[in-house]
Amino acid sequence: MQLFEAGDDGVWVYIIEKGQLEASVISLNGRELTLAILFPGVKVGEIALDDDVLRNATVSVANDCTLVKIARIDLTFALAQDASLEMDLLMYAGQ
Repeated sequence: MQLFEAGDDGVWVYIIEKGQLEASVISLNGRELTLAILFPGVKVGEIALDDDVLRNATVSVANDCTLVKIARIDLTFALAQDASLEMDLLMYAGQ
């Protein structure tokens, strides 16, 4: 199952609580290239939260996962209300 594809708009950011995700791209000759296997504690998709940036890779579920899914608009609002939340988010993702 895919969370998102390269070229998609970045509407969500995810934090892996359990399981693994796979980040990949399609090469110029059409082959799928795995960029990384992502483990618990990793944030996924935060680069594309900028309004002008599209997803730069496809991310798929590698095995059973538990994810925290945060909408861009919710994260933007929360950070505007409390800048210290960014540090909390970084610490949570690093556990």
